[in-house]
Amino acid sequence: MADPEITLCYSRAIFAAARQLGLLEATVAELTAFTAALAVHPELGSFWYARLPAAKKAAVATAALQDRLSALTFNFLQVLIRRRRERYLPSVTRSLTALAQKAGERRAVLVVSAVSLPDDLRGELRRLCAVITGAQPEVEFAVDADILGGIVIRTGGLVIDASVRGRLDAVAGLLSGKVTR
Repeated sequence: MADPEITLCYSRAIFAAARQLGLLEATVAELTAFTAALAVHPELGSFWYARLPAAKKAAVATAALQDRLSALTFNFLQVLIRRRRERYLPSVTRSLTALAQKAGERRAVLVVSAVSLPDDLRGELRRLCAVITGAQPEVEFAVDADILGGIVIRTGGLVIDASVRGRLDAVAGLLSGKVTR
């Protein structure tokens, strides 16, 4: 079980750094997504929680994550690895989300879909956007048939592309030898 004092110490530190840099919503979103990935992908979870030498784990994490996360989030995960605090990540992420929500920050979020969405789905997406941003979202919905299907969520500098167009572009990039992110 994670020590609440240690959890609060780390969550306050990442909160302060992210807020000062104007990256609070992106940091909450990245840590939430990474924490969720640990639960969904057993291999990733096994690696993250394994008692490997910190230097070896940090090197593997660098190769796998450095280009996929903001510098702040990546460096925070490296601190957890070096301090052997990996198991604290889920509780720190929950605490960080709560701190961001208490701060009462409101964030503009654009949700783009290929077709107009029904009200019940819009409500679910508003709740998801609150989790992603760690704040009260101001959600605007837009329709763009060019994305073909799925959704694209944009808030601040964060873009979550779960569209059919985005996936097709990624596959085309892989087939042409150009990796897109």
